Amino acid sequence: MTSHDGPNWAVRCRVGDYVRIELFRGPHNAVRSVWIKVECCDDIRSIVYGTIEDKQFQGFGNSLKPGARLAASYERIVEHQEAA
Repeated sequence: MTSHDGPNWAVRCRVGDYVRIELFRGPHNAVRSVWIKVECCDDIRSIVYGTIEDKQFQGFGNSLKPGARLAASYERIVEHQEAA
């Protein structure tokens, strides 16, 4: 597992890996994040695509919940866990 501190971190993820995406920062700089299972990476546009696989994630409304598909900028990746 690797982590980073800022958007200059070089991401090299593969299909099946897990990445934790920072969604936003709340009060007192608390980070709200979610784990996604990587389905595709676009290195040219620096975007990762995947499905929310975080059982502890409560979701936001009807669209952002476990099982939903999500695209995020590499800048939003705060942890990376390679597939076993």
